[in-house]
Amino acid sequence: MGISILETHQPSKRKGIITNIEQAAPLIYDFNIMCVDLFLRTRKHEFVFMCSEEISHSPTSPEHLYQNYTIDILVKELKETPVIQRPWYRTLEECIKITNPSFRKLDKTQIDNR
Repeated sequence: MGISILETHQPSKRKGIITNIEQAAPLIYDFNIMCVDLFLRTRKHEFVFMCSEEISHSPTSPEHLYQNYTIDILVKELKETPVIQRPWYRTLEECIKITNPSFRKLDKTQIDNR
């Protein structure tokens, strides 16, 4: 029986603006909406969206998010289609309409110029 965990993984060493705490996780200010492509688990390009203001934050630093958030768990021959529930959304439009995310200023430290 094969199990596929649909999960984020976002290691990013960041220092809190207010608390000055440094953790290997993104800050809540780094983005307002995250998009995840489920392709590596479902073999289909299915995108899900989440607003950073709707998810739980690190208990040791309220400015940090976690590295990992579970979207769903698939079990071969029992549950092969993901069930997308809040705080995840199937469309960007739905995520924006329901969560009304805050505007974020561009943080140039987050730009990857490779």
